Amino acid sequence: MSGIFGIFNKDGAPVDTTLLHCMQQAMAHWGRDGKGIWCHGSVGLGHLLMHNTPESCYEQQPYVHPAIPNLVISADSRIDNRKELMDTLCIPCAESTKQPDNELILRAYERWGNACVEGAFAIVIWDGRTQTLLCIRDHVGFRPLYYYDGPQRFVFATDIKAILAVDGVPRRVDELFVFAHHTNSKFYMRGRTAFLDVAKLRPAYTLSLRNNQLEQRPYWFPEQGPEIQLPSNDDYAQHLREHLEQAVACRLRSIHPISSHLSGGLDSSTVTVLAARQLRSMERGLVGVHSWSPPPASDAARRVDEYARIERVCQQEGLMCDYVTLTPETIVAEFSQDISVDPTDSLLYEMVAQPQLVKRSVGVVLSGWGGDEIVSTQGKGYFAELFMRGRWSALLREIRQFTRLQESTFRSVIKSYLLMPLLPDKLYSLLRQDLFPQLRLLNARKQVTWNDFMPGELRLLRQHLRCIRLRPGVKRNQLCALNLGHLAYRRHWFLKG
Repeated sequence: MSGIFGIFNKDGAPVDTTLLHCMQQAMAHWGRDGKGIWCHGSVGLGHLLMHNTPESCYEQQPYVHPAIPNLVISADSRIDNRKELMDTLCIPCAESTKQPDNELILRAYERWGNACVEGAFAIVIWDGRTQTLLCIRDHVGFRPLYYYDGPQRFVFATDIKAILAVDGVPRRVDELFVFAHHTNSKFYMRGRTAFLDVAKLRPAYTLSLRNNQLEQRPYWFPEQGPEIQLPSNDDYAQHLREHLEQAVACRLRSIHPISSHLSGGLDSSTVTVLAARQLRSMERGLVGVHSWSPPPASDAARRVDEYARIERVCQQEGLMCDYVTLTPETIVAEFSQDISVDPTDSLLYEMVAQPQLVKRSVGVVLSGWGGDEIVSTQGKGYFAELFMRGRWSALLREIRQFTRLQESTFRSVIKSYLLMPLLPDKLYSLLRQDLFPQLRLLNARKQVTWNDFMPGELRLLRQHLRCIRLRPGVKRNQLCALNLGHLAYRRHWFLKG
Protein backbone atom coordinates (compact mmCIF):
# COMPACT_ATOMS: atom_id res chain seq x y z
CA MET A 1 0.00 0.00 0.00
CA SER A 2 0.99 3.66 0.19
CA GLY A 3 3.66 5.04 2.50
CA ILE A 4 3.71 8.18 4.65
CA PHE A 5 6.50 10.11 6.33
CA GLY A 6 7.23 13.49 7.89
CA ILE A 7 9.06 15.75 10.34
CA PHE A 8 7.96 18.20 13.02
CA ASN A 9 10.62 20.52 14.46
CA LYS A 10 9.87 21.14 18.11
CA ASP A 11 11.97 24.31 18.26
CA GLY A 12 9.91 25.97 15.53
CA ALA A 13 12.73 25.95 12.99
CA PRO A 14 11.72 25.46 9.32
CA VAL A 15 11.88 21.85 8.16
CA ASP A 16 14.84 21.09 5.93
CA THR A 17 13.25 19.70 2.76
CA THR A 18 16.49 17.84 2.06
CA LEU A 19 15.70 15.58 5.01
CA LEU A 20 12.21 14.93 3.65
CA HIS A 21 13.67 13.94 0.29
CA CYS A 22 16.13 11.61 2.05
CA MET A 23 13.20 9.92 3.78
CA GLN A 24 11.32 9.70 0.51
CA GLN A 25 14.28 8.06 -1.19
CA ALA A 26 14.79 5.56 1.65
CA MET A 27 11.26 4.19 1.15
CA ALA A 28 10.89 4.91 -2.58
CA HIS A 29 9.50 1.44 -3.35
CA TRP A 30 6.26 2.43 -1.60
CA GLY A 31 5.53 5.08 -4.25
CA ARG A 32 4.95 3.23 -7.49
CA ASP A 33 2.11 5.56 -8.56
CA GLY A 34 3.21 8.95 -7.32
CA LYS A 35 4.76 11.00 -4.57
CA GLY A 36 4.28 14.31 -2.84
CA ILE A 37 5.68 16.58 -0.12
CA TRP A 38 3.95 19.38 1.77
CA CYS A 39 6.04 21.70 3.92
CA HIS A 40 5.06 24.74 5.95
CA GLY A 41 7.28 26.19 8.63
CA SER A 42 8.23 23.62 11.25
CA VAL A 43 6.04 20.86 9.77
CA GLY A 44 6.65 18.69 6.72
CA LEU A 45 4.51 15.75 5.51
CA GLY A 46 5.25 13.32 2.72
CA HIS A 47 3.38 10.63 0.81
CA LEU A 48 4.26 7.80 -1.55
CA LEU A 49 1.24 6.63 -3.50
CA MET A 50 0.35 3.11 -4.54
CA HIS A 51 -3.08 2.85 -6.17
CA ASN A 52 -5.30 0.02 -5.00
CA THR A 53 -8.93 1.04 -4.55
CA PRO A 54 -10.78 2.79 -7.41
CA GLU A 55 -11.00 5.96 -5.32
CA SER A 56 -7.24 6.04 -4.71
CA CYS A 57 -6.72 6.98 -8.37
CA TYR A 58 -8.05 10.43 -7.44
CA GLU A 59 -5.77 10.90 -4.44
CA GLN A 60 -3.40 13.83 -4.16
CA GLN A 61 -1.40 13.61 -0.97
CA PRO A 62 -0.46 15.22 1.30
CA TYR A 63 -3.93 16.70 1.03
CA VAL A 64 -4.85 20.20 2.20
CA HIS A 65 -8.47 20.82 3.11
CA PRO A 66 -9.68 23.54 0.69
CA ALA A 67 -11.99 25.15 3.24
CA ILE A 68 -9.44 24.89 6.08
CA PRO A 69 -5.91 25.33 4.69
CA ASN A 70 -4.45 24.67 8.15
CA LEU A 71 -5.75 21.08 8.06
CA VAL A 72 -3.39 18.69 6.21
CA ILE A 73 -3.35 14.90 5.99
CA SER A 74 -1.00 12.16 4.83
CA ALA A 75 -2.62 8.74 5.05
CA ASP A 76 -2.13 5.12 4.07
CA SER A 77 -5.68 3.90 4.26
CA ARG A 78 -8.47 1.66 3.10
CA ILE A 79 -11.69 2.83 4.72
CA ASP A 80 -14.41 0.22 5.14
CA ASN A 81 -17.27 2.39 6.42
CA ARG A 82 -17.30 4.65 3.34
CA LYS A 83 -21.06 4.52 2.73
CA GLU A 84 -21.85 5.27 6.36
CA LEU A 85 -19.44 8.22 6.36
CA MET A 86 -20.71 9.63 3.07
CA ASP A 87 -24.35 9.37 4.15
CA THR A 88 -23.60 11.08 7.46
CA LEU A 89 -21.51 13.78 5.78
CA CYS A 90 -24.27 14.30 3.18
CA ILE A 91 -21.97 13.61 0.23
CA PRO A 92 -24.00 12.91 -2.94
CA CYS A 93 -23.78 9.41 -4.41
CA ALA A 94 -22.58 10.91 -7.69
CA GLU A 95 -19.40 12.06 -5.94
CA SER A 96 -18.71 8.77 -4.17
CA THR A 97 -16.61 7.20 -6.93
CA LYS A 98 -14.24 10.17 -7.01
CA GLN A 99 -14.02 10.80 -3.27
CA PRO A 100 -10.67 9.41 -2.03
CA ASP A 101 -10.44 7.89 1.42
CA ASN A 102 -8.01 10.56 2.65
CA GLU A 103 -10.52 13.35 1.91
CA LEU A 104 -13.26 11.44 3.72
CA ILE A 105 -10.99 10.98 6.73
CA LEU A 106 -10.19 14.67 6.88
CA ARG A 107 -13.84 15.68 6.60
CA ALA A 108 -14.75 13.16 9.30
CA TYR A 109 -11.92 14.44 11.52
CA GLU A 110 -13.12 18.01 11.09
CA ARG A 111 -16.56 16.95 12.30
CA TRP A 112 -15.88 14.33 15.00
CA GLY A 113 -12.18 14.36 15.80
CA ASN A 114 -10.21 11.15 16.48
CA ALA A 115 -11.26 7.57 15.77
CA CYS A 116 -13.84 8.44 13.16
CA VAL A 117 -13.21 5.72 10.58
CA GLU A 118 -12.96 1.93 10.24
CA GLY A 119 -10.61 -0.11 8.08
CA ALA A 120 -6.87 -0.48 7.75
CA PHE A 121 -4.94 2.76 8.11
CA ALA A 122 -2.05 4.80 9.39
CA ILE A 123 -3.00 8.48 9.45
CA VAL A 124 -1.10 11.66 10.27
CA ILE A 125 -2.94 14.99 10.41
CA TRP A 126 -1.45 18.41 11.00
CA ASP A 127 -4.03 20.69 12.59
CA GLY A 128 -2.66 24.19 12.24
CA ARG A 129 -5.59 25.62 14.18
CA THR A 130 -4.41 23.98 17.40
CA GLN A 131 -0.78 23.43 16.31
CA THR A 132 -1.22 19.69 16.89
CA LEU A 133 0.31 16.76 15.02
CA LEU A 134 -2.02 13.77 15.31
CA CYS A 135 -1.12 10.15 14.43
CA ILE A 136 -3.74 7.37 14.35
CA ARG A 137 -3.27 3.65 13.74
CA ASP A 138 -6.05 1.22 12.86
CA HIS A 139 -7.81 -1.03 15.34
CA VAL A 140 -5.81 -4.22 14.72
CA GLY A 141 -2.57 -2.66 13.49
CA PHE A 142 -2.59 -3.73 9.84
CA ARG A 143 -0.77 -0.56 8.78
CA PRO A 144 2.60 0.16 10.46
CA LEU A 145 3.67 3.56 11.77
CA TYR A 146 7.08 4.18 13.36
CA TYR A 147 8.33 7.33 15.04
CA TYR A 148 11.34 8.97 16.70
CA ASP A 149 10.69 11.51 19.44
CA GLY A 150 13.92 13.45 19.82
CA PRO A 151 14.79 16.62 21.74
CA GLN A 152 14.68 18.82 18.62
CA ARG A 153 12.38 16.96 16.22
CA PHE A 154 9.68 14.35 15.88
CA VAL A 155 10.02 12.02 12.88
CA PHE A 156 7.48 9.47 11.62
CA ALA A 157 7.23 7.03 8.71
CA THR A 158 5.60 3.84 7.48
CA ASP A 159 9.06 2.37 6.96
CA ILE A 160 11.68 2.40 9.71
CA LYS A 161 14.43 2.89 7.09
CA ALA A 162 13.05 6.36 6.35
CA ILE A 163 13.42 7.40 9.99
CA LEU A 164 17.00 6.16 10.13
CA ALA A 165 17.74 8.23 6.99
CA VAL A 166 17.30 11.44 9.01
CA ASP A 167 20.51 12.88 10.42
CA GLY A 168 20.66 12.77 14.19
CA VAL A 169 18.41 9.75 14.74
CA PRO A 170 20.38 7.39 17.04
CA ARG A 171 20.88 3.74 16.09
CA ARG A 172 21.26 2.27 19.56
CA VAL A 173 20.27 -1.39 19.47
CA ASP A 174 17.54 -2.62 21.81
CA GLU A 175 19.11 -5.86 23.01
CA LEU A 176 15.89 -7.02 24.67
CA PHE A 177 14.08 -6.75 21.32
CA VAL A 178 16.78 -8.89 19.69
CA PHE A 179 16.39 -11.45 22.47
CA ALA A 180 12.61 -11.37 21.95
CA HIS A 181 13.04 -11.99 18.25
CA HIS A 182 15.14 -15.08 18.81
CA THR A 183 12.78 -16.50 21.43
CA ASN A 184 9.67 -15.81 19.34
CA SER A 185 8.50 -13.26 21.90
CA LYS A 186 8.69 -10.19 19.64
CA PHE A 187 4.91 -9.86 19.56
CA TYR A 188 4.93 -8.75 23.20
CA MET A 189 7.33 -5.87 22.70
CA ARG A 190 4.30 -3.74 21.88
CA GLY A 191 5.65 -0.33 20.85
CA ARG A 192 9.33 -1.25 20.76
CA THR A 193 11.60 -1.89 17.78
CA ALA A 194 15.17 -3.10 17.29
CA PHE A 195 16.29 0.48 18.04
CA LEU A 196 15.96 1.99 21.51
CA ASP A 197 15.08 5.42 20.13
CA VAL A 198 12.59 4.36 17.44
CA ALA A 199 9.14 3.25 18.54
CA LYS A 200 6.02 1.89 16.85
CA LEU A 201 2.59 3.35 17.48
CA ARG A 202 0.44 0.63 18.98
CA PRO A 203 -2.77 -0.56 17.29
CA ALA A 204 -5.96 1.33 18.20
CA TYR A 205 -3.90 4.21 19.62
CA THR A 206 -3.69 7.89 18.84
CA LEU A 207 -0.54 9.92 19.37
CA SER A 208 -0.75 13.69 19.62
CA LEU A 209 2.12 16.17 19.78
CA ARG A 210 1.19 19.62 21.01
CA ASN A 211 3.34 22.22 22.76
CA ASN A 212 6.15 19.65 22.51
CA GLN A 213 4.17 17.30 24.75
CA LEU A 214 3.66 13.77 23.48
CA GLU A 215 0.49 11.96 24.52
CA GLN A 216 -0.71 8.48 23.54
CA ARG A 217 -4.20 7.17 24.16
CA PRO A 218 -6.12 4.02 23.19
CA TYR A 219 -9.39 4.67 21.39
CA TRP A 220 -10.77 1.12 21.05
CA PHE A 221 -11.36 -1.49 23.76
CA PRO A 222 -12.53 -4.81 22.27
CA GLU A 223 -13.39 -6.21 25.70
CA GLN A 224 -16.03 -3.48 26.02
CA GLY A 225 -17.86 -4.61 22.89
CA PRO A 226 -21.58 -5.32 23.34
CA GLU A 227 -22.75 -8.87 23.91
CA ILE A 228 -24.76 -10.30 21.02
CA GLN A 229 -27.81 -12.28 22.11
CA LEU A 230 -29.63 -14.22 19.37
CA PRO A 231 -32.43 -16.82 19.60
CA SER A 232 -30.63 -19.85 18.15
CA ASN A 233 -27.36 -21.29 16.87
CA ASP A 234 -28.63 -20.86 13.31
CA ASP A 235 -29.11 -17.15 13.95
CA TYR A 236 -25.54 -16.87 15.27
CA ALA A 237 -24.26 -18.70 12.18
CA GLN A 238 -26.19 -16.37 9.87
CA HIS A 239 -24.96 -13.30 11.77
CA LEU A 240 -21.35 -14.48 11.43
CA ARG A 241 -21.84 -15.21 7.73
CA GLU A 242 -23.16 -11.70 7.10
CA HIS A 243 -20.13 -10.16 8.79
CA LEU A 244 -17.74 -12.41 6.89
CA GLU A 245 -19.37 -11.52 3.57
CA GLN A 246 -19.15 -7.83 4.42
CA ALA A 247 -15.49 -8.12 5.47
CA VAL A 248 -14.56 -9.91 2.24
CA ALA A 249 -16.52 -7.40 0.12
CA CYS A 250 -14.58 -4.49 1.67
CA ARG A 251 -11.31 -6.04 0.58
CA LEU A 252 -12.45 -6.69 -2.98
CA ARG A 253 -12.58 -2.92 -3.63
CA SER A 254 -9.46 -2.99 -5.78
CA ILE A 255 -8.48 -1.97 -9.29
CA HIS A 256 -5.92 -4.79 -9.38
CA PRO A 257 -6.36 -8.56 -9.73
CA ILE A 258 -7.11 -10.39 -6.49
CA SER A 259 -5.67 -13.67 -5.25
CA SER A 260 -6.11 -15.76 -2.11
CA HIS A 261 -4.31 -18.12 0.20
CA LEU A 262 -5.86 -21.58 0.44
CA SER A 263 -4.66 -24.08 3.02
CA GLY A 264 -7.72 -26.28 3.06
CA GLY A 265 -8.55 -25.10 6.56
CA LEU A 266 -11.88 -23.59 7.58
CA ASP A 267 -10.77 -19.95 7.61
CA SER A 268 -8.89 -19.71 4.28
CA SER A 269 -11.46 -21.92 2.53
CA THR A 270 -14.30 -19.68 3.71
CA VAL A 271 -12.57 -16.50 2.59
CA THR A 272 -11.64 -18.00 -0.79
CA VAL A 273 -15.15 -19.27 -1.53
CA LEU A 274 -16.85 -16.02 -0.51
CA ALA A 275 -14.40 -13.98 -2.58
CA ALA A 276 -14.76 -16.19 -5.65
CA ARG A 277 -18.55 -15.93 -5.55
CA GLN A 278 -18.66 -12.19 -4.93
CA LEU A 279 -16.15 -11.53 -7.72
CA ARG A 280 -18.18 -13.68 -10.14
CA SER A 281 -21.23 -11.54 -9.37
CA MET A 282 -19.13 -8.53 -10.45
CA GLU A 283 -18.01 -10.36 -13.61
CA ARG A 284 -14.53 -10.72 -12.20
CA GLY A 285 -12.69 -13.63 -10.65
CA LEU A 286 -9.80 -14.66 -8.47
CA VAL A 287 -6.66 -14.75 -10.65
CA GLY A 288 -5.61 -17.82 -8.71
CA VAL A 289 -5.03 -19.23 -5.27
CA HIS A 290 -1.85 -20.58 -3.75
CA SER A 291 -1.02 -22.96 -0.94
CA TRP A 292 2.10 -23.15 1.16
CA SER A 293 2.11 -26.91 0.69
CA PRO A 294 4.55 -28.45 -1.80
CA PRO A 295 3.06 -29.93 -5.00
CA PRO A 296 1.38 -33.29 -4.31
CA ALA A 297 3.77 -36.14 -5.05
CA SER A 298 1.12 -38.31 -6.75
CA ASP A 299 -2.54 -38.49 -7.69
CA ALA A 300 -3.09 -40.55 -4.56
CA ALA A 301 -1.71 -37.71 -2.43
CA ARG A 302 -4.32 -35.33 -3.87
CA ARG A 303 -7.07 -37.45 -2.33
CA VAL A 304 -5.92 -37.26 1.29
CA ASP A 305 -5.87 -34.68 4.07
CA GLU A 306 -5.06 -31.09 3.13
CA TYR A 307 -4.71 -31.67 -0.60
CA ALA A 308 -8.17 -33.23 -0.82
CA ARG A 309 -9.78 -30.22 0.85
CA ILE A 310 -7.91 -27.76 -1.37
CA GLU A 311 -8.80 -29.66 -4.53
CA ARG A 312 -12.45 -29.87 -3.45
CA VAL A 313 -12.69 -26.09 -3.00
CA CYS A 314 -10.93 -25.44 -6.31
CA GLN A 315 -13.16 -27.86 -8.19
CA GLN A 316 -16.29 -26.39 -6.64
CA GLU A 317 -15.36 -22.78 -7.47
CA GLY A 318 -13.51 -23.38 -10.75
CA LEU A 319 -10.08 -22.37 -9.40
CA MET A 320 -6.54 -23.56 -9.95
CA CYS A 321 -4.21 -23.82 -6.96
CA ASP A 322 -0.49 -23.11 -7.21
CA TYR A 323 1.58 -25.13 -4.77
CA VAL A 324 4.87 -23.83 -3.44
CA THR A 325 8.26 -25.51 -3.65
CA LEU A 326 10.68 -24.25 -1.02
CA THR A 327 14.33 -23.94 -2.05
CA PRO A 328 17.55 -23.55 -0.04
CA GLU A 329 18.04 -20.15 -1.70
CA THR A 330 14.73 -18.95 -0.27
CA ILE A 331 15.70 -20.02 3.23
CA VAL A 332 19.08 -18.29 2.96
CA ALA A 333 17.47 -15.11 1.63
CA GLU A 334 14.91 -15.01 4.45
CA PHE A 335 17.39 -15.50 7.27
CA SER A 336 19.94 -13.15 5.71
CA GLN A 337 17.64 -10.15 6.11
CA ASP A 338 18.36 -7.36 8.56
CA ILE A 339 15.70 -7.90 11.22
CA SER A 340 16.21 -4.38 12.56
CA VAL A 341 14.62 -2.76 9.48
CA ASP A 342 12.79 -5.61 7.69
CA PRO A 343 9.96 -7.34 9.57
CA THR A 344 10.43 -11.08 9.28
CA ASP A 345 8.21 -13.90 10.47
CA SER A 346 9.70 -16.85 8.58
CA LEU A 347 7.00 -16.73 5.90
CA LEU A 348 9.31 -18.67 3.62
CA TYR A 349 6.61 -20.08 1.39
CA GLU A 350 5.18 -16.63 0.77
CA MET A 351 8.57 -15.46 -0.52
CA VAL A 352 8.36 -18.17 -3.20
CA ALA A 353 4.78 -17.26 -4.10
CA GLN A 354 5.28 -13.49 -4.34
CA PRO A 355 7.15 -13.38 -7.69
CA GLN A 356 4.27 -15.22 -9.35
CA LEU A 357 1.78 -12.79 -7.77
CA VAL A 358 3.81 -9.87 -9.11
CA LYS A 359 3.75 -11.34 -12.63
CA ARG A 360 -0.04 -11.46 -12.42
CA SER A 361 -0.18 -7.83 -11.20
CA VAL A 362 -1.99 -8.94 -8.04
CA GLY A 363 -2.84 -6.03 -5.77
CA VAL A 364 -4.73 -7.85 -3.01
CA VAL A 365 -4.01 -11.22 -1.43
CA LEU A 366 -6.80 -12.48 0.81
CA SER A 367 -5.95 -14.76 3.70
CA GLY A 368 -7.53 -16.62 6.57
CA TRP A 369 -4.60 -15.86 8.88
CA GLY A 370 -5.88 -16.05 12.45
CA GLY A 371 -9.51 -16.46 11.43
CA ASP A 372 -10.18 -19.51 13.55
CA GLU A 373 -8.27 -17.96 16.46
CA ILE A 374 -10.27 -14.73 16.52
CA VAL A 375 -13.72 -16.05 15.64
CA SER A 376 -13.80 -19.03 17.98
CA THR A 377 -10.29 -19.68 19.37
CA GLN A 378 -11.22 -23.24 18.36
CA GLY A 379 -13.25 -23.45 21.55
CA LYS A 380 -10.18 -23.11 23.77
CA GLY A 381 -11.09 -22.32 27.36
CA TYR A 382 -14.59 -23.77 27.04
CA PHE A 383 -13.99 -26.85 29.19
CA ALA A 384 -12.42 -24.82 32.00
CA GLU A 385 -15.31 -22.35 31.78
CA LEU A 386 -17.86 -25.17 32.18
CA PHE A 387 -15.89 -26.43 35.18
CA MET A 388 -15.84 -22.99 36.82
CA ARG A 389 -19.60 -22.67 36.33
CA GLY A 390 -20.26 -26.09 37.83
CA ARG A 391 -21.83 -27.52 34.68
CA TRP A 392 -20.43 -31.01 35.26
CA SER A 393 -22.73 -33.05 33.04
CA ALA A 394 -22.22 -30.71 30.08
CA LEU A 395 -18.46 -30.78 30.68
CA LEU A 396 -18.33 -34.58 30.67
CA ARG A 397 -20.47 -34.78 27.53
CA GLU A 398 -18.32 -32.22 25.65
CA ILE A 399 -15.03 -33.88 26.63
CA ARG A 400 -16.22 -37.29 25.46
CA GLN A 401 -17.31 -35.83 22.13
CA PHE A 402 -14.01 -33.95 21.78
CA THR A 403 -11.91 -37.05 22.41
CA ARG A 404 -13.79 -38.92 19.68
CA LEU A 405 -13.40 -36.12 17.14
CA GLN A 406 -9.71 -35.56 17.91
CA GLU A 407 -8.93 -39.25 18.35
CA SER A 408 -7.31 -38.33 21.66
CA THR A 409 -7.39 -39.82 25.14
CA PHE A 410 -9.65 -38.69 27.95
CA ARG A 411 -6.63 -38.17 30.19
CA SER A 412 -4.73 -35.94 27.76
CA VAL A 413 -7.79 -33.77 27.13
CA ILE A 414 -8.37 -33.34 30.86
CA LYS A 415 -4.74 -32.34 31.36
CA SER A 416 -4.35 -29.93 28.42
CA TYR A 417 -7.80 -28.35 28.15
CA LEU A 418 -9.12 -28.45 31.70
CA LEU A 419 -6.34 -28.55 34.30
CA MET A 420 -3.67 -26.41 32.59
CA PRO A 421 -5.99 -23.40 32.03
CA LEU A 422 -6.87 -23.43 35.74
CA LEU A 423 -3.27 -23.23 36.99
CA PRO A 424 -1.88 -19.98 38.50
CA ASP A 425 0.60 -18.16 36.24
CA LYS A 426 3.68 -18.91 38.36
CA LEU A 427 2.99 -22.64 38.50
CA TYR A 428 2.17 -22.67 34.78
CA SER A 429 5.52 -20.98 34.02
CA LEU A 430 7.41 -23.64 35.94
CA LEU A 431 5.67 -26.46 34.14
CA ARG A 432 5.72 -25.05 30.60
CA GLN A 433 9.29 -23.93 29.94
CA ASP A 434 9.15 -26.49 27.13
CA LEU A 435 7.04 -24.06 25.08
CA PHE A 436 10.29 -22.39 24.00
CA PRO A 437 12.17 -24.62 21.52
CA GLN A 438 15.45 -22.82 22.25
CA LEU A 439 15.08 -23.26 25.99
CA ARG A 440 14.03 -26.87 25.62
CA LEU A 441 17.21 -27.61 23.69
CA LEU A 442 19.40 -25.81 26.20
CA ASN A 443 17.67 -27.42 29.14
CA ALA A 444 18.23 -30.84 27.60
CA ARG A 445 21.94 -30.05 27.53
CA LYS A 446 21.82 -28.72 31.13
CA GLN A 447 23.17 -25.39 29.88
CA VAL A 448 20.56 -22.91 31.13
CA THR A 449 17.81 -22.41 33.71
CA TRP A 450 15.36 -19.59 34.37
CA ASN A 451 17.90 -18.05 36.75
CA ASP A 452 20.37 -17.53 33.91
CA PHE A 453 18.27 -14.81 32.26
CA MET A 454 18.47 -11.07 32.86
CA PRO A 455 15.48 -9.55 34.72
CA GLY A 456 14.07 -7.97 31.54
CA GLU A 457 14.46 -11.19 29.58
CA LEU A 458 12.82 -13.20 32.34
CA ARG A 459 9.85 -10.84 32.49
CA LEU A 460 9.47 -11.12 28.72
CA LEU A 461 9.52 -14.92 28.75
CA ARG A 462 6.95 -15.06 31.53
CA GLN A 463 4.79 -12.55 29.69
CA HIS A 464 5.00 -14.81 26.65
CA LEU A 465 3.77 -17.75 28.68
CA ARG A 466 0.95 -15.70 30.20
CA CYS A 467 -0.23 -14.50 26.79
CA ILE A 468 -0.22 -17.79 24.92
CA ARG A 469 -1.56 -19.99 27.69
CA LEU A 470 -5.19 -21.14 27.78
CA ARG A 471 -7.50 -19.64 30.39
CA PRO A 472 -11.08 -20.33 31.41
CA GLY A 473 -13.52 -18.67 29.01
CA VAL A 474 -13.62 -18.59 25.21
CA LYS A 475 -14.01 -14.80 25.06
CA ARG A 476 -11.00 -14.30 27.29
CA ASN A 477 -8.85 -16.38 24.95
CA GLN A 478 -10.28 -14.51 21.95
CA LEU A 479 -9.12 -11.21 23.42
CA CYS A 480 -5.66 -12.64 24.14
CA ALA A 481 -5.37 -13.80 20.52
CA LEU A 482 -6.53 -10.43 19.23
CA ASN A 483 -4.09 -8.50 21.42
CA LEU A 484 -1.18 -10.81 20.70
CA GLY A 485 -0.09 -8.83 17.64
CA HIS A 486 1.11 -11.71 15.45
CA LEU A 487 -1.47 -11.02 12.73
CA ALA A 488 -0.34 -7.42 12.32
CA TYR A 489 3.30 -8.50 12.39
CA ARG A 490 2.72 -10.95 9.55
CA ARG A 491 0.93 -8.24 7.61
CA HIS A 492 3.94 -5.92 7.95
CA TRP A 493 6.16 -8.65 6.53
CA PHE A 494 3.84 -8.88 3.54
CA LEU A 495 3.88 -5.10 3.02
CA LYS A 496 7.64 -4.71 3.20
CA GLY A 497 8.39 -5.30 -0.46
